[in-house]
Amino acid sequence: MGKLQSISVISSGSIFVINFILKFSMRALSRNEFQETATKQNISIALKLTIARFINSALVLVVVNDDASDWYNRGNLVWDVNILLVLLAFTQPFMQALNIPGIVKWFKIRAEKAKGDECKLTQREANLLCEGSTIDAPNVISNFMNMIMTCVFYAPLIPHAIPLALISTFLCYWVTKYYMLRRFKQPEMFSELMATFFANFMPWIMLAWSLSFFFFLNMTIDDIDLRRSFKAGQTAKKMQNLIDENSRAVMAIGVVIAFVCVILPIRSCINRRINKKEALDNDNEYDSLALTFSTDYDKENPLTIKKGKLRLLQMQISRAEKDGNNDEIEMLKKQQEQVNTQTMAQSM
Repeated sequence: MGKLQSISVISSGSIFVINFILKFSMRALSRNEFQETATKQNISIALKLTIARFINSALVLVVVNDDASDWYNRGNLVWDVNILLVLLAFTQPFMQALNIPGIVKWFKIRAEKAKGDECKLTQREANLLCEGSTIDAPNVISNFMNMIMTCVFYAPLIPHAIPLALISTFLCYWVTKYYMLRRFKQPEMFSELMATFFANFMPWIMLAWSLSFFFFLNMTIDDIDLRRSFKAGQTAKKMQNLIDENSRAVMAIGVVIAFVCVILPIRSCINRRINKKEALDNDNEYDSLALTFSTDYDKENPLTIKKGKLRLLQMQISRAEKDGNNDEIEMLKKQQEQVNTQTMAQSM
């Protein structure tokens, strides 16, 4: 790797580090806004983070590399953007899967268990220690939106940015889903505004995409040196198809269509067709759903593991009695006796 390539890696890495630091600064600024609800405050944080990160990720590189004839040379715009897109696409799902706070808690739990009777934790401290990690909703949403917007913005220059965004979306979805259901504790309760706000924000990405096509195409057409470099490696016919003055009109039409899609009340029409009462049905009680969970908080907490197992076994017995399944009742009662026996043996 040459000197220019090394500088490109450092510059792309520094952009990623600044995006990480922005999380703390934007959160500090939003605290002084005194929003009415936690939902509005987190939306404010996520929106500020998204805009700041997009400016830092996408626009700064274009401003620094203003000479279009050097875009495709090593160590310049296209090289920098490729490195940045890889970082944006894979770092978030990787760091979420790594779950560093969860690893730290795991070591702390082992250390407290090793102390045995000398452990001085209170019940509340033990409960907090055994809780799962928290998910930072504004930061996760902002990282995802910034990744999508940056990939879309540079798609005219780097076509593989779109499949890269697709792969990243797939990874982010499954990693977040798994950890929310299996590892993280229940996140803060937000209203539906948190989801609908950023769903309604998505059409603006289409407008940004059309504007980026218009911008990069104009830069390509107007830069004589870049056109000559393309001509050197392609036939005149391909060159005519690649860079054609008529493309300006085509891209202008694209911008107009995108703008029309933004101003049309498409989302409002869709939202009116949704039965909110049915979609937000939260009338189910814990007892009716407890046996569908893969685990339980009391079972995961070392201090209440016996209580948790016995409670769930009793619920299974009640369900078996209701169904009239005598064999299952007998088996579950034996499991109850085993739990009680193991607890007595450990206490002796």
